[in-house]
Amino acid sequence: MLPKLVPTNIPGLDSMLGGGLLPGTILLLESEQIPEAELMFLQIAEEAAKHREKFFFLTIEHSPEEVKQMARKYGWNYGKAEQAKNLYWIDCYSKKAGKKTKKEPSIIRIGSPVALANISSTIAKIEATFYKTADYHKAVFLSINELAKYNSRASTMRFITYLSDLVKRAGAIAFFLFYREPEMEDLADKVRKLADARIKIIGSGGHLFLEVVDLPFLSFLGRSFGEITKNKGELVFGKAEGSVPRYTFVVK
Repeated sequence: MLPKLVPTNIPGLDSMLGGGLLPGTILLLESEQIPEAELMFLQIAEEAAKHREKFFFLTIEHSPEEVKQMARKYGWNYGKAEQAKNLYWIDCYSKKAGKKTKKEPSIIRIGSPVALANISSTIAKIEATFYKTADYHKAVFLSINELAKYNSRASTMRFITYLSDLVKRAGAIAFFLFYREPEMEDLADKVRKLADARIKIIGSGGHLFLEVVDLPFLSFLGRSFGEITKNKGELVFGKAEGSVPRYTFVVK
């Protein structure tokens, strides 16, 4: 029996990925530092919340409150997922930035992005909880660049390697964001080798496209890489309910 793909539930994106991703997969998104990169991951989280999937966010350059505020602008709300204990936040930003915060059951505050041991143990605890109640879960990391600004390259890679092993053991699907920066190209090369699938945002201004770079797991499904990558996905803003803008993927 062939392994079952888990969809992102974003039709255009799933079409580009050949139907979804395998549990135990790390998907690396490479992009210039543009809002659309984060929005893509927020929409993936919105769909996970809507479909009652288990997932967690690791936030390093924003507080969870800021991420949720950003999501609400697009009509996305994670409140029900938090109440159902389907969503947890690992906040590595607020304490470092001196933000005033209130205690929330779904948010775990970490002292700073340098506290890699605390972050690692927190992720392990969340994944152990999810593992007992779900066949798979999803994880979103925003972003590797920010993590590397506070830690040495060696420490960052040890942490990413640990996360990679944890994702595979737990049968999770992890989404890593890496902004293209010339000074971090050495780190990017190492992270690419750990990733199981790679996509990137290309273009500029109002003409942005999503391009699949590598999907090695397709060979397990008897699919060819060429049949999936012949089309590019255009990133567009559309209208959904009322005047709420929707960030979507259209395969052309």
